[in-house]
Amino acid sequence: LKPGWCEKPDREQGRYNKALSMKPDLGDVNSDDGDAPKLAVQEPPLAGQEQQQSAVARISQASSASSVLPPGTVLQLQGIANQEELVGGFAVPLLEPSCTVRLIWDLSGAVLIAYDGVTTPFVAAFRPEPTGFWVALDWFATVFWTMDMLLTFCTGYHAKGAVHLSPKKIAWNYLTTWFILDIFIVGLDWMSSTIMADEQSSNNTVAEGFGRVIRGLRTIRVLKLLRLLKLRKLLNQLQDLIDSEYMYLVINLSKLLIFILGLNHFIACAWFFVGYTSKEGGVPNWLDENGMLLPDVGMWYQYTTSLHWTLTQFTPASMEVFPHNIGERTMAVV
Repeated sequence: LKPGWCEKPDREQGRYNKALSMKPDLGDVNSDDGDAPKLAVQEPPLAGQEQQQSAVARISQASSASSVLPPGTVLQLQGIANQEELVGGFAVPLLEPSCTVRLIWDLSGAVLIAYDGVTTPFVAAFRPEPTGFWVALDWFATVFWTMDMLLTFCTGYHAKGAVHLSPKKIAWNYLTTWFILDIFIVGLDWMSSTIMADEQSSNNTVAEGFGRVIRGLRTIRVLKLLRLLKLRKLLNQLQDLIDSEYMYLVINLSKLLIFILGLNHFIACAWFFVGYTSKEGGVPNWLDENGMLLPDVGMWYQYTTSLHWTLTQFTPASMEVFPHNIGERTMAVV
């Protein structure tokens, strides 16, 4: 119901004033004769009051009906009938999946997924030293995805053309879809954030005692890229809000360009990882043959060289870097 719904419109007020002006003059009838009958004039009901009573009746029916409502109905009655539900004696606020709060939250999640897509393979391959900024950002992402799991239990979902806002149905839908993957990745986030923070600290107790475990965990962190599966869902929801055909075309082209850049980034990190693994195994590799591990060679030069090799695999161009063992050769063929 919009603000001002109970106010009388100007047209209804005009009819009301006209009805009052048409009242009969009762001065002669009621002046001196106390026994004379008095005429009672009933005022006509206002249309605004009828609309008010009708709207209240409709809201009462909607609040007692099923929790599965058409999308338009939910938007109109969300703040009145579906704002919160009682679960175990506690009031649980429910969010409509396309509301503003959820949209902003999903946009933030898309940015963090893109961050994971860039940094996770880079850290696994090049193994940079953690700094205070990256540790803080990693903790922020871990807390965000933990809160996202809790918020998902309070957000409705679309199914068969309707919005479901029943807490039990929301919980069951989440438990049977994304919950197992989310809790696995969030648990991995907490482990990696704790170890990264300890690695950056001065004590370094965990890093010294479990060096091999840390190296293995850095590799397992690549599983965080499974969140990219959610990115497609989020982008589809955002595209549904676009009405301009021009903007729709621009976004599709941007998605294609970002996909190509992301694919090349991932292959470049994998190419360096294969070379470094070959070096640790005592096998001739492209890193030693091209002087990539010399003290005066920086990490960004290593990355740009790997990226250069990756781009040559998609074009007729060539460069001085080429495979030196069966693992690197297999990587180049694939």
